[in-house]
Amino acid sequence: MMKLYGEEVLRRIAPEGFAAFEGCGPWSGMEVVMERYMAHLLRGAQIRTRQFLDMQVRDKDSVQYGGIRGDIWEAKPTIYGLATAAAVWLNGDSELFHDRRLYEAMELGLDFVARTQREDGSFDYPSCNFKSGADTAFCFKRLFGAYRLLELYNEGDLPEIGSLKGKYLAVMRKALKFIRQGGFHTPNHRWGIGAALLQGAELFAGEEEFARSLRERAGQYLAEGIDGDEYGEYAERSTGNYNAVVNNAMMAMFEATGNEEFLGYVRRNLNMMLTYIDPDDTIFTQNSTRQDRGKQEFADKYFYQYLYLCSREDQPAFDGAAHKIIKDNMERGGLAPDCLHIVMAHKEMMSHRFTHYGFLDEYRSFYPNSGVLRVKRPGFTYTVMRGKTAFLYVKRGDLMVHVKLGESYCDIRNFVPEEITVEKRTETGPRTGSRLEKPEAKRQAAGATSEMSEKRQAAGATPEMVEKQQAAEPEMEVMRQAGEAQGKQTGEPAGYCCRLRAGADGWYYLPFKESPGTSDWWKMDHGKREKLINSHLDTEVVIDELEDGLELTIKADGLDRLPLRLEVCVPAGAVVEHSSFWLKAGAGEAMILRDGYVTVRDRGKGMVMGPGFGEHEFQGHYSGEEINAFGYTIYCNGYTPLEKHVQIRMTD
Repeated sequence: MMKLYGEEVLRRIAPEGFAAFEGCGPWSGMEVVMERYMAHLLRGAQIRTRQFLDMQVRDKDSVQYGGIRGDIWEAKPTIYGLATAAAVWLNGDSELFHDRRLYEAMELGLDFVARTQREDGSFDYPSCNFKSGADTAFCFKRLFGAYRLLELYNEGDLPEIGSLKGKYLAVMRKALKFIRQGGFHTPNHRWGIGAALLQGAELFAGEEEFARSLRERAGQYLAEGIDGDEYGEYAERSTGNYNAVVNNAMMAMFEATGNEEFLGYVRRNLNMMLTYIDPDDTIFTQNSTRQDRGKQEFADKYFYQYLYLCSREDQPAFDGAAHKIIKDNMERGGLAPDCLHIVMAHKEMMSHRFTHYGFLDEYRSFYPNSGVLRVKRPGFTYTVMRGKTAFLYVKRGDLMVHVKLGESYCDIRNFVPEEITVEKRTETGPRTGSRLEKPEAKRQAAGATSEMSEKRQAAGATPEMVEKQQAAEPEMEVMRQAGEAQGKQTGEPAGYCCRLRAGADGWYYLPFKESPGTSDWWKMDHGKREKLINSHLDTEVVIDELEDGLELTIKADGLDRLPLRLEVCVPAGAVVEHSSFWLKAGAGEAMILRDGYVTVRDRGKGMVMGPGFGEHEFQGHYSGEEINAFGYTIYCNGYTPLEKHVQIRMTD
């Protein structure tokens, strides 16, 4: 059943279907045992543990005595370090297996944790959150992880293990009492708290009243409904961090309850994450609502999650992803993911045999709830986003550019797409009009996909998710079938386009009809004023997919004489070439491309952009304008009304 679910999701993502993934990487079908990478995980854990030993405060007069030295008094780094240290101390292949010095350091560390824990059981995140239920839950996660290993690897009933377990239990029970009453700030916090409560209920199952109260509180959080949609997205859209945090909580709640619905959220998110991997194997994070936005990271934190699922069920895509993440991490010489304490708690993970390697070669996935289109083609990826000033990102290797449209109009400074639609054209190449598939094609596609709901439900999707995904499936099936048909006819990829639209009014306040009751401008209720609307601007950007790049058609009409600016933002340090010049892009600098094409090159990869146009020299309003301070901007400028075509094509 799980494989059928995976096939269907990937069919929606990639026009070639799931079979295309079977050869997604350099090879498939060759078995490689996880044991090969256990030494790498252990080596990374030993490095972290030696750092823990080196940074442990030994000054008895310090408030940080026994903890990891830090800028502020905080328990969390020590708790996390102790979980890794416990895995190292309990691993028979470790250089520090049952090491006396490490054991004493762990005892000292746990004493520090107990002293730092507040009387009410809470832990602080002292850079901003005090008596924090969420941060106490995140501490509990690692406390529980270490305790679980002490139980699993307690061969011979060592007194040292008994002593450590006693200290862990005391801290955890106290923490759970606070977590039960504590609150949260962000969406992901709820599931960290819920996971801790359910794990605690299992851990203290013998205390029936206490365990019941923990389950009841967890039930209140779960009654809100988990914020994972039918496409695998969580509310915070945090591909660089919090997706993995929520997945971890879902896995914990599954293990505490045996409820497969929790794993359904993880499967869907990990499927989605396969479409957020760029050609250089980093994660696209520009749509995140959290602090990971714009950061460039490898998918290392997702390794154990892909491994967890592919070691439980037939998931070739996850098998290939897990294998690639850990193999590439090792070959880069990076520090292994900090997950030894998780892997050691699951024999099936330690004994897994990889049969695939690699991420998806190609994908196409539209996420209507967040308004994001992610496409990977041979040699490049592109991303289109609703609600963002930087609405298009194109990446080739390490070279990434983004595109904006400046329109200084009343209180607006940039075109921000309000609508996004993904369409399938029946012709290829540069174009200005569209000829979409006929309605009967959608009806046929709906019939072809009607049997999929049972597979989804068996794979952990809720009935509501099945209904929503079924409603979207005919459109996806039209795109897939038409793409296959055109590929057979022409030997070229199907012509897809993405259409972005936004409208704006030019407005002015009018005088109050009655006295506002004050002459103080800042105390007036300006929401009660009438507005004069004396102009309107409609803007549309159509992004057509070409064999080796994209064509943008920019249309703006309504108000005339508005100085519009197409802004292509390239990284500082890149080389910009034209038939008549060569320059090194400087941070915060810009040029106006009046005609012809430029080639942008960086780290061995290139893109050709143009043709340019330059009817004016305006580069933005003095107030409220977003400044590309860390990159270089190539402007193409024109007055409204206008219709312009600009291509971004890949080159070496």
